[in-house]
Amino acid sequence: MTALGIIISILAAGFFAAIGVGVVAGIQYTVRNRMLPRFVIMGNRRTTRIFSVLYVIVLAALPASLAIYTAWQIITMVRAVE
Repeated sequence: MTALGIIISILAAGFFAAIGVGVVAGIQYTVRNRMLPRFVIMGNRRTTRIFSVLYVIVLAALPASLAIYTAWQIITMVRAVE
């Protein structure tokens, strides 16, 4: 039964890590393909562009860092059980 719990925990850690990496990749995609072309079309000021990009990065980095931290904690718990 312990082996099954360890396997499930490792799969959950992998899932959380994949979510975190996916969010980080999504940030780059969103900024490059969605935000920057709209800034050019709308003619926003430089400060508006910079702070908008920073806002999106910080806002998206919070759940990504939480998912990666959760994966690390799951791996740490599995190591303690073994």
